[in-house]
Amino acid sequence: YLWNKIYRRELFENVRFPVGQVFEDDAVIYKLLLEAKKIGLVNEPLYNYIVQRAGSITNTVDRKIFDIFKACDSIIRSFKEKGVDQLYFSEMEYLCIVHIFARVRSVVNSKDIRLAFEFIDAAFKYLNRHFPNWRDNEHYLRSRIPKLVKHPPNPYERVRDSAFRLKAY
Repeated sequence: YLWNKIYRRELFENVRFPVGQVFEDDAVIYKLLLEAKKIGLVNEPLYNYIVQRAGSITNTVDRKIFDIFKACDSIIRSFKEKGVDQLYFSEMEYLCIVHIFARVRSVVNSKDIRLAFEFIDAAFKYLNRHFPNWRDNEHYLRSRIPKLVKHPPNPYERVRDSAFRLKAY
């Protein structure tokens, strides 16, 4: 997230937010972090953030949710432009997994079953196309995402089956 950091103005000299795209934070934060010469941590709460605010972009599910793939493309592009996409491939891959599954979690609770199914289908297609071995990512395996997804041997089929069951209601 951009909101929980303090930046030097110079970092923004060559960085612009994508116009008309949601998840614009995801599209630029890693570019900024990759450009930074020094990153520090202040372990003190300095900002009050309401996580489940009604009407927030993270709680709104519509076709704009597909912009997360554009944001992931920006993450990949940032790592490639900096020439660290191979060195930090596992981290880059995991960032995309986390951002996409955060949206999967929100779309699953959507009342628009068609949109949910379409997005979940697109999410797995995106991950499989850009990161064919994403299920073996070391960070992903240590995270809580696999427990949330609870995938059987073929998680794609489980999600498809779940979407069809949801459609039946």
